[in-house]
Order: sequence, then structure tokens, then C-alpha cells
Amino acid sequence: MATYLSMHIIACMTRQALNELMATLQQAQGITFIRASASQMAGRLLCEFEAPDQDTLLRFLEARNVTYEWIIRVEMSWEGQPRGRVVAQAPSVPAPPEAVTATPEVESGAAAPSAVAFPANATTAVEPAPAGAALEEAGEAAILHILRNLKDESAWQIIQAQRTSRRVVVLLMHDAVLAPPPLDVPMYACAADVQARGISPSLPQLTYDQIVELIFASARVMVW
Repeated sequence: MATYLSMHIIACMTRQALNELMATLQQAQGITFIRASASQMAGRLLCEFEAPDQDTLLRFLEARNVTYEWIIRVEMSWEGQPRGRVVAQAPSVPAPPEAVTATPEVESGAAAPSAVAFPANATTAVEPAPAGAALEEAGEAAILHILRNLKDESAWQIIQAQRTSRRVVVLLMHDAVLAPPPLDVPMYACAADVQARGISPSLPQLTYDQIVELIFASARVMVW
């Protein structure tokens, strides 16, 4: 069995969706799911598998509609020293002359990490906006900025500078939907975040599926 690493885009997946994906991977047959690490800020999921070959792993992912950015076979790996562990050494005692001291072989190992379950977030059904219009606005050469924080001045300054020479599209998520600035660029809001905060913005609202389409239609994505 060979070890493989795979990278996946999870820019708009909720924790509930990630938990469901992990449950699917843990029930895999023919391959072994070892571990996964995710960053919602970066929108990426890194997985580690054991599989007979790469084709077997690809068939497993494609059968479950799990897309990936890249997959590599691990050929070399290194491990660092465990942090926070101090090994006490007993003081040495000189052995009597001609005496032979037998040193027992000691094998130490770190305990396996326990699985961490993320709490599931309740989802609310939303009325989808026309996805085709959003993708048409983005275009193939667009820079998509995904903003999640309220009043992120640094992000808006960069957007203001880029829009004069490039096609820029803005997607507001989380608290960013509360106060969209009056900027003359195509701008959208996450429908689930709008409903969760009980507001009625004038911006077009997109479902998670439409947001994924918008991300793949954009040539470059920046997450703030």
C-alpha cells in the first residue's frame, strides 16, 4: 500500500458538510483514509490516504464526486521530535570491574491522536439567485475577492486599486454582509449568511452551490 496526499477546495463548505465528507472518507473500502487537516480561512482541505495505486484512489474520489486540486504519492517523509516531552535520565552508577551490565531495549511511542468532531451547523433553505448571471459577471479573467469580516479596510483598498485595471468581483460572507460599501464592482452576498443575520440587503444572493460555480469561473480567488 502506498501513501498519497490530496488537496481539495472547501472555500464555502460548512462544518456540517465537512463532517459528512469525513464520514464518507472514513467508510472507504479498498483504500484507507488516514487523516485530514482543513483551513476554512484558506479554503483548503489536505487529506492523507493509503491505496494500492493512484488509479484506485482516483476512482474512489470520482465515484463520490470529491474534486481535488492535486494528488501526489509520498516517497519520503520525516518526523520531528514530540513537543512538550521531557525524558528524565537516571544518574549513572559505575559498574564494578569486569562486570557486564545488560541494557534493556526500551521502545517508546506516542499515543495516537483522538478524532475531533466539529459541531454541525443548522442550515436554512434559501431561494437561489440566477447562477448564470453571477458566472457571466465574473468572466474568465476576473479576480474574485471573498470578504468575511466587517469593515476590512485593507481588502477594500486593494479592491479599489485593482478595479481600475482588472475585472474584479466581490463576494460577501459571514459578517461582511452587514455593511457592504457603495463600490462600483459586481458584488454578491452569501444567502445563508444573510438569512442567519436577519437582514435584507439589496445585493444579489447566492447559494453555496452557486458560490462554488463562481469560484471555479474566476481566474484568481483572494480570501480575506
